[in-house]
Amino acid sequence: MIVLFMVQSNLWMKNAYVLVSDTHFTDKRKSNRFNYQFETNLVKNEIDRLGIKYIERGINPILIFLGDIYDNSYKSPTASMMEHDDMVRRKKIFKDIFSVLGNHDLNFSKDNPFWVLTSEDSVKVTNLPRVKFKPLGEVGIIKVVDRLVDGDVVFNFNHYSSPILQPLDGKVNIGLFHQDIVCSPAITGAVNRGLNPYQSQAILLDKEDVLLGYDYSFFGHFHKYYGKWEINGGRLIYYLGSLGRPNHEEVANNFLERNLPAIIVEDGKFVGVEDNIITLLNRESSVNEPKVLEQQEKRRKAKEKKELISMDVCTGSVMDSVKSTLAHPIYDLIIDSILEGKFDDYYLTLKGGID
Repeated sequence: MIVLFMVQSNLWMKNAYVLVSDTHFTDKRKSNRFNYQFETNLVKNEIDRLGIKYIERGINPILIFLGDIYDNSYKSPTASMMEHDDMVRRKKIFKDIFSVLGNHDLNFSKDNPFWVLTSEDSVKVTNLPRVKFKPLGEVGIIKVVDRLVDGDVVFNFNHYSSPILQPLDGKVNIGLFHQDIVCSPAITGAVNRGLNPYQSQAILLDKEDVLLGYDYSFFGHFHKYYGKWEINGGRLIYYLGSLGRPNHEEVANNFLERNLPAIIVEDGKFVGVEDNIITLLNRESSVNEPKVLEQQEKRRKAKEKKELISMDVCTGSVMDSVKSTLAHPIYDLIIDSILEGKFDDYYLTLKGGID
């Protein structure tokens, strides 16, 4: 049985559901960045400003994260408490805060602020992910549900590694996804930006349309996929990229635009989707390039060392491995001559005979 969470009536009957893709907040310093926390603090400011903007318009703002709010465990108790305080403060701007469960929320659950910001009462999920989790808080600042219903509109929370929810008949179905689902236009867009997108056993929409019945679908999880496309039947899909960019390869000057879309619902009726475009910090201000080169060189040397160690010296000689790598009869002759203490013909030709 899927749990429905109903929006309670209030004085403001016009709601803006603000969607925020992966933020990856962390207390860890990244050596190849000038100040990763400064980057993510800019994102926090944009989220808060957006909530205030809707309040000023007389619209009730409700915040929905698409998963991976926090990158991993926090080592610093002070930093963790500050994150908690920051989200409590944000709750004073937004009427409610919800979240889809992301892979980082589930796989890095130890010392993750997310699970203290949720409580047993605020996590009402029966469409369970494969990974176990345990809310630790009492207040429940962040709510995690299967579905959120506002009149004729239903938000379907498709958590990481959970079965895809079936849309509800007679509703405007909004799909919120932190799952391995991709489409060719999103892949092509990333490749054209030189981003080398990563996918692992993802469902390709071109071959398997798992979004049937969803009027609008919004995707987090894939950091390098960004854009809006129309698929069969006039349905719209949005890939929102990642607001937090833990890997320096995601920081590209041709990939700084992000969208924090808001679904507007008035008196239980769907009004539309508003785009809220922001610009992330550019690469020159974010990435320490000399450090990136240093790390790449270390990885190259480590890879070479691993390949040398993996050479089979038990069932065959090192020279056999060298010969196999060079793969040329001339090199075979030279190597054999060296091993036998002889001068090979090529050496003699170049030297002009034996002294």
